[in-house]
Amino acid sequence: ETIKMNDFFFGIHSLLKILRGFHINNLNVSKRLWCILWEYEEILNRRVLRDAVSSALPHLPFIATLNLAYLADDRMLLTIGRYLPCLNALDISNSSVTDRGLRALAGAASVPPPRTFTVPSPSVVRNLSALLDHTPLFIHQDTVVDKLFVERSGRCLEDTRGGALKLENIRLQTCESITEAGIRFVLENYKSLRQLVYHQRRSVFEILINWCSEMGAEETAANTLKLQHLEHGFPYGIAPFSEQLCRLRNICPHLTNLNLVTEDRVLPHLAGR
Repeated sequence: ETIKMNDFFFGIHSLLKILRGFHINNLNVSKRLWCILWEYEEILNRRVLRDAVSSALPHLPFIATLNLAYLADDRMLLTIGRYLPCLNALDISNSSVTDRGLRALAGAASVPPPRTFTVPSPSVVRNLSALLDHTPLFIHQDTVVDKLFVERSGRCLEDTRGGALKLENIRLQTCESITEAGIRFVLENYKSLRQLVYHQRRSVFEILINWCSEMGAEETAANTLKLQHLEHGFPYGIAPFSEQLCRLRNICPHLTNLNLVTEDRVLPHLAGR
């Protein structure tokens, strides 16, 4: 109760700085953190936290799962697309991200990754090992080992260049500034997507149905998606016809899970009658 908010933000900044150079593959901004900010009435003062995360991300190029719900903005997506080529899953729900940010995330992927990597210092490793009461974490300052570290890191980044476009899971729940045009851009450009969570005025399911109705057979074949999961929660009265479902099947041949909330009268259409 006596902690000062400036000390709290400084602690987050210090932690993210310490983690630079480690092969961190999972970084989550948890709901607990937001509860703390809410408790101290600092929920609207996100600039310091955003700056700390944005400055740390370029030094954590091996992150595969990233949760920045409530925190992400367009500037942060530009940083992610530029420096996180290994990213596989991204959660930016309840954030201020816009269509522009989604385009920046994809466009930034073409920027060459950094060739220099921060290696944790021996003192940082010793202090973390002592704090965790754990066998000293491995680190070697030999120049040959350091050279191998850089070479392997470089290969990883080269093999995954265009990382943002290789995302398989994106969560955009309650992102009110993302429009249907932004979702269409994601579907057209993020070809590795297996799950896209979004529902504002229309669901991803509805957007796909409308998109399919605009395409011919050749265009559908050229835009085949890897989506495996689709969900439509509302409005309840949606009634896709069998022909629309056939088109959906053609553009999403890997679809294994369709959660469709609708009415009984729609069932004959789903059965293809």
